Amino acid sequence: RADSARRIYNGFREVNGQRPNIGSAVVLENTNKGGGIILTAEIKKVSPKGLSGSLAYTYTDVVDVAGNPGSVAASFWSGNPAVGTQNQILPGRAGTLVPHRIIGTLSYRVEYLKFMATTVTLFYSGFNQDVFSWTYQNDMNGDGNASDLIFIPRNQSDINLLPITGATPFSVQQQWDALNSFITNNNYLDKRRGQYAERNASVLPWRHNLDLNIQQDFFKNIGKNRNTLRLTIDILNFTNMLNRNWGLRDQRVLNNMPLVFAGANAAGQPTYRMQVVNGQLPTQAFQTNRSVASTWAMQIGLRYIFN
Repeated sequence: RADSARRIYNGFREVNGQRPNIGSAVVLENTNKGGGIILTAEIKKVSPKGLSGSLAYTYTDVVDVAGNPGSVAASFWSGNPAVGTQNQILPGRAGTLVPHRIIGTLSYRVEYLKFMATTVTLFYSGFNQDVFSWTYQNDMNGDGNASDLIFIPRNQSDINLLPITGATPFSVQQQWDALNSFITNNNYLDKRRGQYAERNASVLPWRHNLDLNIQQDFFKNIGKNRNTLRLTIDILNFTNMLNRNWGLRDQRVLNNMPLVFAGANAAGQPTYRMQVVNGQLPTQAFQTNRSVASTWAMQIGLRYIFN
């Protein structure tokens, strides 16, 4: 709510009604908070007729107190998304985990003409692409760190929006209508109305990826050893080669920052403007990434094997 955000606005001095000990000599220290679990189940089948396959599922749930690895101690601390101050040691989902992943393979190999063999293999992977935090653009609470988790309004009275002026103006009502749709169209944000976003609690949509590998072997026994010349063709994101609308990645429309902090009003309440993307107010959290990250690719290899 606007009053909740106001209590945060004055900086880390008012977090939970306490002032952190900013004069302490300790910059970073270890903690026993955090931990997690990684579980994998897999089944495999190999047929004497050249057919084989496997299917594996991995579940990951890991929490830590600082999900941003940083390059130095300062960025490790300041880049950690938080509601109040980064001095609070609050566990949250680790920023590098993949909550769910499915991996499958299906392969068939056949030998013929006494010196040739062909192997065709499909590799499938399905997974949540990334976890991330919804934060404000700019430093909302005045603590010097621009890593503040957003408050998700229940209704228009929960947020103070300012008009957007310039070449492409938008009124307060237009911004709220877009923001409300943006929240409604995202399951996580819609469920968290009236609360702050959690660190790394949001996930990018599930992605399906199918790769194709073809191996053509030419072999000959020389003495007691088999010598093989192998030609390989790999088609990455094979489904996109079949249909340009398949195998596409999704990406965040606003780079996880839907709201720009615009300062405090006369009553000390924070004010905001919604981010504008390509001259429009976005109403969806994700969009299709039509770039080289989504297109299919092919690579050809040649290998000589002897043993």
